[in-house]
Amino acid sequence: MFILQNQGEPLYEWIPSTERSPVHPYYDAERYCDDEPDAKDVQQDLESLLAVLCNRHGIDKKTIAISQSHGKVDQGFKVSFHFVVGGPVSTPAICRQNAAEMNAQLGQSRILFDEKVYKDRQCMRTLYASKEGEARPLLPVSHADDDLAHIIQTGVPGADHDMSGERKIGDRAGTTPRAAPDTKVSKTRLTAREEEAILREIKALGVPALTKPLITFTPKGSLLISTRTTTCAIAGRQHTNNHIFYVIARSTSSIKQKCHSPSCEGRESSVGWLSEPLAARIFGDRST
Repeated sequence: MFILQNQGEPLYEWIPSTERSPVHPYYDAERYCDDEPDAKDVQQDLESLLAVLCNRHGIDKKTIAISQSHGKVDQGFKVSFHFVVGGPVSTPAICRQNAAEMNAQLGQSRILFDEKVYKDRQCMRTLYASKEGEARPLLPVSHADDDLAHIIQTGVPGADHDMSGERKIGDRAGTTPRAAPDTKVSKTRLTAREEEAILREIKALGVPALTKPLITFTPKGSLLISTRTTTCAIAGRQHTNNHIFYVIARSTSSIKQKCHSPSCEGRESSVGWLSEPLAARIFGDRST
């Protein structure tokens, strides 16, 4: 997984391959208006999109991370929603097919899913980022306290692509990234020894062995440990389907368990702290 940055701020998530990149299902929807529409109309747009989206994936809307970036553009006013479906794993090609079929269901709706955002080397905006020359930051509508839910490749096995490259701000999405002096790429990669050391320290803090742990960096430089474990310290029981995950904060080295279950949303269970020597090795200089 690549997060493309400008002067340290997350800007785009780069999805290398339409056919091969594993992703959580993601969708954009948009419509253009001459003037800013009434808030009730925009809410109706959102509800119509969620209805076909939930029906398509057989899910509750609570599992969908929703963000928006409405605002003035050259053509007038743009209503724009972004959706990331938590849980299932798909590919951009399948998402494109889903978008086309959902648009057929929506028919003559005034807002439709964008079928053009599924290309090789596609770049998708991260939360709070705006396109160059526009004051339309991508703002969370749901999952406001969980930035990771809005990342298309968060915790997806195989999403840590061994590719390199940098992107110049303002380049067209879908093209090969080019280098720029003030733009850098953060790559989620640890050595096998570092991963083993992290899991060993977590186990020493009393956490039972984790099922299929996958460790990646978050856009803000913390660590995310996705698992297939269903035993949850927050709920005090084993979930039927939902899995737990851990976040190790870059700034404090604190380790906290979180959970994908809607009943545990917004809560966490403190585990302890990563040892200072290991934290320094993983995170380096944390003064910035």
